Amino acid sequence: MNKQPYITTADGKRKFACSAVAVLVFIVNEEEKILHKKEVTIHHARFLDTN
Repeated sequence: MNKQPYITTADGKRKFACSAVAVLVFIVNEEEKILHKKEVTIHHARFLDTN
């Protein structure tokens, strides 16, 4: 069973659905040699209407 993770504000009044995505970016030259590698983590949250 896959449940959507969520975070709650400190006062417990609002809930936000959340997800995290990791993206790897490689910059290569014409010989396919790696010139730069960067990992970016994106955290996304959206408000859940609990009414």
